[in-house]
Amino acid sequence: MHRRTPVVRTFENGLTVVLDVDREQPRVAARVVARWGAADDPAETTGLAHLVEHLVVNKGTRRLGVVSEGGDAALQARIAAAYRAGDVVARERLEREAAALAVPNELKQAWGALGGKGLNASTSHDRTDYTIDLPASHISAWAAIETDRFGGPVFRTFGTEVGTVLQEIARSGDSPDRATWGVMRDALWAGHPYGRAVLGSEDHVAAATPDAALDFFRAGYGAANLVACLAGDFDLDETLALLAR
Repeated sequence: MHRRTPVVRTFENGLTVVLDVDREQPRVAARVVARWGAADDPAETTGLAHLVEHLVVNKGTRRLGVVSEGGDAALQARIAAAYRAGDVVARERLEREAAALAVPNELKQAWGALGGKGLNASTSHDRTDYTIDLPASHISAWAAIETDRFGGPVFRTFGTEVGTVLQEIARSGDSPDRATWGVMRDALWAGHPYGRAVLGSEDHVAAATPDAALDFFRAGYGAANLVACLAGDFDLDETLALLAR
């Protein structure tokens, strides 16, 4: 069966969209790709791309994932200041206070209520992908949610997420496949950004701060560095107009 070539558009703010109409099922596979990955990690803070992926995928925004926007914003600012000051006791206390205001997994819950499936993300050396499969009737909800997610993410439970990534690094040391790939990666790419482990070094991740994560996000997640991809059952012209808005 002949398939039409996907439509590619770049808007004035630099955002690129790739649209592929396929009427076979009343669903849409959606992906936002940041052309920003582990190869873009600063040499002294490896693992930031992967950590930021963890934080963006489901930690929420100024509106999602929190019961009190104003109170949460003040706490997040104090948490960042405690990290800058190296005050471990204060930051742990403040993060416990902030956790009481958080609504865990609210983005995932919202998509579940809308019939979305497969909310996920992944990091490679060259890019970071954020995916969801959704009913065709909810493209406008996807556009609103993703605009909010990439326009105003909040890195809640930062210390907890650092701990999660450190556990992932520890588990990777027990994987023969990862160990083999690590040796081959070092041999092929020694001294090159591709030679860095996507997960980063344990020391670097353990020392990560909210400021560093936010700086990394701002550097690589501007509209001109993002590609929004939709494949499925939708009207091409209506969807282009929606994404333009």
